[in-house]
Amino acid sequence: MKIKEGSRVVITKNLGPENEYTHRYSNEYYYESDTLTIPLKSKGIVTTVDDEDIWVKFKGDDEEYRFHRKELKLFEQTTDFKPSSYYLFSLASQTPVFILNDRLYVLGEAQSELEKNFFQTTRIGKQNKFSLVESASLKSLEELSESHFSEEYEKVRNDYLKEVVENLEEKEDGNQETEEDYILVNFIVNKVFPHLRQGEIDSSKINKLLGVKNVQDQGELVSEFSTENSAHERKRESFFSKLIQKIEKEKIPVKKEKKRKEKKVDQKLNMIFGYEPDLEVDVASLPKNYEPESIFGRLLEGRNIAIIDNQVYYLAENKEADLEKILNFEGKNYSLVSPVSIDEVKNKFYFELSKKIRIETIRNKAANDKRIREFLENNSNLESLVRKEEYKEEDFGFIREDYGEYNVFLQVPKHVLKMPDDYVFEEYDYYDDDDDYDEERKSRKKTKKKDRYYLFDKVRVAVKLFVEDGEIAYNNESFTIEEDYSDPFCDREVCLGDYNYSQLAQLEPGLAVAKFLKDTRRTILSGYVSGNTAPRTALENFEGNRITPSQIKKRNLPITNINLGG
Repeated sequence: MKIKEGSRVVITKNLGPENEYTHRYSNEYYYESDTLTIPLKSKGIVTTVDDEDIWVKFKGDDEEYRFHRKELKLFEQTTDFKPSSYYLFSLASQTPVFILNDRLYVLGEAQSELEKNFFQTTRIGKQNKFSLVESASLKSLEELSESHFSEEYEKVRNDYLKEVVENLEEKEDGNQETEEDYILVNFIVNKVFPHLRQGEIDSSKINKLLGVKNVQDQGELVSEFSTENSAHERKRESFFSKLIQKIEKEKIPVKKEKKRKEKKVDQKLNMIFGYEPDLEVDVASLPKNYEPESIFGRLLEGRNIAIIDNQVYYLAENKEADLEKILNFEGKNYSLVSPVSIDEVKNKFYFELSKKIRIETIRNKAANDKRIREFLENNSNLESLVRKEEYKEEDFGFIREDYGEYNVFLQVPKHVLKMPDDYVFEEYDYYDDDDDYDEERKSRKKTKKKDRYYLFDKVRVAVKLFVEDGEIAYNNESFTIEEDYSDPFCDREVCLGDYNYSQLAQLEPGLAVAKFLKDTRRTILSGYVSGNTAPRTALENFEGNRITPSQIKKRNLPITNINLGG
């Protein structure tokens, strides 16, 4: 696989001294930085690829660093695992063992009269037949090893689980194309929206005005929530399925095989155990002897083997073989062929064991891990949300503006404001002759006029969010999305009077934004409760919005500065 944008990479070397154009020290990288600032083996996400030049971003660091392609390698989660001891290999280091039909066999006593299930060798012209003693299945030995070294196995599971979580977080942090969009949308959806969903003291009344179902009315929403839960479940299943498929495709790096040179000790062993060095066969052409249930059996692809003095021999049926050099199993004779080093087989086995442990970790631990579950649920729609110009759920949402800014809004419903009972109108009578106008002769008349009602349309109040110096910030002013809207408290900007802005600084940022929006909506709906109210514009200046009590009743409109209280 090639390194591309979004790839997870690890730094494997520093090639500073190889830069022919710029003098670089031995601890420096090819283009910039050094191993003290960014240690070798650090992992990061590729943000830009330009031929041999690759820019990488590391977790917790907003800066991108330039590397030469040769300094990096793709990072794959291929954690190898070697338990302190493994019974099969320990036993094989002491005596010949045989893997036949996915079970372990060892040598028993020498018995010259055996006709089947024996291993026959020749030493100094003397034939020796050893019985094959059936032992445990390979699967049970693997389970025994896991039981004996359970703490080591559990550590590998937890380390891998930590890797999965870190990989998720790094991939999210590594998205550079719309990094601020991701940061802001993630904050809005996961930090602000939950507080808007929770409502407030008078939320049931406001939600009723907005047509939003409350807790008692949620029976109709069961199918919607079920659909959402199903979507989250599919997202998790897809994520874990892809992880497992990726692990299953992993292949151990193949080293170039060197031609086997036979040593004197090998010659002695060959004489004792009957291996003929010229008897090389294509292992892939050997028939499959059984359907394996063990990791080791699957590694051998269901073929029988012998392990003798740190060499693994495959067994090839040989009807014409000299019985002095043969393994007999179930009445059939087999020659020992195509040996490979036990170390090579061990490495392959531990590689497959680590794959099995990781797959089991995904199925049994990762699928139930709270961190991963919450991350996937919270971010299941994040990628699609950052591409939206506008998003709305219930009575709140966001609008994407230019320059990486977002307006988080809360809906204010269509409502009626009643003129407060203690409100005093001042009416003036003047002489017609302006020349005779005299302040002293002006006639003043103050009157109280009750039962005046004013209708105001629905509107969205908003707070602007942005990223500043790597931190999420917002303006201490709320405004309406609809530019032509006005009421006693707002003419695009909302006047909150002597609002205590300092209280917001004491709150968690997401809660502060939600509270600011709720308080803004409350002010518009129910702030005008007295003649002493000091709005931006007096209510009597909205005569064009006047509505009669009969119209209010006919249209079932809410009078919010009475019904909702102050």
